[in-house]
Amino acid sequence: MNEPNSLIDQANFSLDTAKADLDLHEAELEAAQSRYNDAKSRYDDAMHRFLEADLLRVCRWNQMYHKFVQWKEDHNGDTIVQTTKNSSDDVKKLAKWV
Repeated sequence: MNEPNSLIDQANFSLDTAKADLDLHEAELEAAQSRYNDAKSRYDDAMHRFLEADLLRVCRWNQMYHKFVQWKEDHNGDTIVQTTKNSSDDVKKLAKWV
């Protein structure tokens, strides 16, 4: 009759050990997720600052981008740059760029 108790005791010990391991690994996972979230936030902030700084460079693409942003503001958020034969050369260039 000792064997069943011994097997039950072994099973309970194994279960307790596995539960302790699980608790430990869950805590490690939470810590890793927290570090990941912090790193992702720092990366996102750095990328945003980089892109903002990049838009300050003087180049044709940035000039057209800023004209397009202005167009969008002047036309109630409309992003379609329509032209007619009477449109200015700047508007025609912007329409082609878009």
